[in-house]
Amino acid sequence: TLEDDAGTAITAFTRNFTLTATDLLANPNFDHDLAGWVVTEPVPGGLLWSSNDLSSAPTSGSAEILTAAGSGGVWALSQCFAGVEGPFVASGWTTVESTVAGAPVVGVRLDFFAGAGCSGALLDSTLSPPVAGDTGGLRTYLQLARSGSPEAALSVLMTVEVEGGAA
Repeated sequence: TLEDDAGTAITAFTRNFTLTATDLLANPNFDHDLAGWVVTEPVPGGLLWSSNDLSSAPTSGSAEILTAAGSGGVWALSQCFAGVEGPFVASGWTTVESTVAGAPVVGVRLDFFAGAGCSGALLDSTLSPPVAGDTGGLRTYLQLARSGSPEAALSVLMTVEVEGGAA
């Protein structure tokens, strides 16, 4: 039954839909911690879970890097999942505070693999437009959309990555 904002039933309206999958990522919203995510960091303990998020919702949180410093330093959160039919959309919000122009660089990446569990040959990779340097206290939207995957792909790794550069 569909209802309008006042609770009145809307009649003579039909909407067909199909549920194709549920909860593809075990913890996509960082709701209570970083469980389910593989954390890559050059300095252990440098990437933390925070309850801060865009809407202050109790069902989500954020990953926070207190200091992303050092040439070649990469902080990343990744999850691997099967089912690579597509389409794929990875998105999120980032806020960067930095005194170094153009650094750090934040992006979202999809890596497609020939084997299950994100193993075997890397077949293709797609990177979102990156956010580079200080965002002036504003949240900046990261989004990556792709219609499909390479034909031989069996799994895809979704990664949120921060390259520290010299920042």
